[in-house]
Amino acid sequence: MLRSLTTAILLICFLGIPTLARAQSPTDPDDPAPADRVYEAKDWHAAKSAYSGLTKKYPDNARFWFRLGTAQKSLGEFDAAVESFKRAETAGAPKSLVRYGLAETQAKKGNTAAAFSLLEEALAAGYAMPDQLSSDPDFSSLRSDTRFAALVERAKRAQTPCRYAPEHRQFDFWIGEWSVTRAKDESPAGDSRIELSLGDCVIVENWTSKNTTYAGKSYNVYNTDAKRWEQCGNDSFHREPERWRKGFLHRGCRSTGRDDLQEAFAVFSAGARQSSPVQPGIDGPWKDVDGRIRFYLYAKEDLKIISRARRYARPQS
Repeated sequence: MLRSLTTAILLICFLGIPTLARAQSPTDPDDPAPADRVYEAKDWHAAKSAYSGLTKKYPDNARFWFRLGTAQKSLGEFDAAVESFKRAETAGAPKSLVRYGLAETQAKKGNTAAAFSLLEEALAAGYAMPDQLSSDPDFSSLRSDTRFAALVERAKRAQTPCRYAPEHRQFDFWIGEWSVTRAKDESPAGDSRIELSLGDCVIVENWTSKNTTYAGKSYNVYNTDAKRWEQCGNDSFHREPERWRKGFLHRGCRSTGRDDLQEAFAVFSAGARQSSPVQPGIDGPWKDVDGRIRFYLYAKEDLKIISRARRYARPQS
């Protein structure tokens, strides 16, 4: 996810938003702003001339070399563009962007095999801009090839990896609106709205209690390094944020079938203990009872673990 965000920011910096190499006065002949303006206007002849001058003045500026290569590519000066893109990479331009620019160049040149090979390298290096890839006019000759659609799909998955990784989707059955009751007497406990956020990487719980002003939020994420779910939360009582660890199901969720998930989440909760001494944390197990989810909270009182069960049911329409 972080690599996708970094790639997007670098694309903006290299391709979209003018930035200055250093502070300039309005009359400074080395001011890159005029070059940026003609580049944004797609006046490629003027852009080529402007960035040619800037690369001579500042041969270590990766952005100037990259934009010079883009102008040359757009003018059909393919060999010169290849050299400029290579100079951009030497000066520090990200490999993913350079490979993308080289792929555009080879596609316009009519070298389909090289264009696909370079796009593969761009994606392997972290390129994750599916909208740009799918609409890029330089790749018009590639769009009828089934390989191109596959590359666009890979870019989509790279842009939002959590949306497609099965371990990040293990708690999706929790998403939605819930009316919550206490299991022991079916008395109302509160309402909970569970939703996805931040590229579907975070499951957010929005809790409102019944007959009290208490409300809270929890943020549930899958830690890919530790291979476990983790939860952070805070509430309307202004308590310090606390963090709970949930034991990862060792055999994993290999199936999206409901029965397998019930069994897996029971295994998930076995032996799990919260790190907080007071505030309850969610451990499971998760059971579908008459269309409801059984939801266990654990709290430590007098050095003894006690459990409190709640049931989540969909509100009646």
